[in-house]
Amino acid sequence: MAEYSEVFEPYIKWANQFSFIRFDVSIFEIDHSDKILDIGCGFGDRVKMMRKEGYANIAGVEPSEYSVKKADDSSITCGDLYNTGYPDKSVDVVIVENVFHHIEDYEMALDEISRILKPSSYLCFFEPRKSIPRSLIDFLTFKTMIPDILKGPWEMRREVMGQEIATGLYPKWLKSHKQFFVLLEKRFDIIWQRKNPFFFSAKCRKR
Repeated sequence: MAEYSEVFEPYIKWANQFSFIRFDVSIFEIDHSDKILDIGCGFGDRVKMMRKEGYANIAGVEPSEYSVKKADDSSITCGDLYNTGYPDKSVDVVIVENVFHHIEDYEMALDEISRILKPSSYLCFFEPRKSIPRSLIDFLTFKTMIPDILKGPWEMRREVMGQEIATGLYPKWLKSHKQFFVLLEKRFDIIWQRKNPFFFSAKCRKR
């Protein structure tokens, strides 16, 4: 089986076209002078997009060596939500885009994020949410012949999400929203939370 990052690569190139999948970072109202770290940055697409928008002090960490190599950006290094490799209180904003649902230990991840954030700094994240539309898309992806007939994004999604389901972490995430937010609110104040049919986003301030 191909590494997840290799399977994910063509899918994310397709997804980059759609704002409901790759959100507009302007919703977080991040100051252009802030030091920003994108944790789980994949191929560095978000880092590069934000740099073009004037965010000069942005970097990323990513656990996949394949993705880091393909990113070809000196500001993107190997690291993850459990161990970013960044010093204590060194970052103004942490961005986590569709990464919490890839991990087992939410508390350990939130502790690491809290450790590297400066006091009163921000965690901004975007993750899948359990919803009827998402359940329908998952059903069509895995329980029907649509991916075989239509190919393209449907087939890519089946391969990508198939690997996520096989780990058990994506299904766990969809069942663990309440647990995650309990842990989150021990360390952060939620400034706002927004939902669309498939995802939710939130901006949180470190206590």
